[in-house]
Amino acid sequence: MTDQVKTTIPMLIREVVSDARQLIHEEILLARAEAREQAAEAKTLGLIAGVAVLCTLTGIILVAAAIGVALADVLDWPLWAGIGLVAVLFCAGGYVFYSIGRARVATLQIMPKTRASLQENIDWIRSHS
Repeated sequence: MTDQVKTTIPMLIREVVSDARQLIHEEILLARAEAREQAAEAKTLGLIAGVAVLCTLTGIILVAAAIGVALADVLDWPLWAGIGLVAVLFCAGGYVFYSIGRARVATLQIMPKTRASLQENIDWIRSHS
């Protein structure tokens, strides 16, 4: 006679709890790995962006000053008026770019792989309930 494994309800419950525990553990590991990846990438991008902003701001300030002085000279205005007009135009442009950037940040997805994996698990649990 062959040995037959008798599965009892408590054994099934233990298996389900063990599987759920393992699934949660794997999800946490995935979330940690993905967060580390995104943090490292964000740090590098932040440094690059910071240097780019510094260089660009220096250039913009010098160009704006030159344009303002040239505008004041051509229109026979005082220097402050020419530079002030250019400053107002640059501020308007900055506001436009700020609005565009703010809208794009609102659509940014954080940890998409982890969210997708969790959604798959939730769907699987619902389908097997």
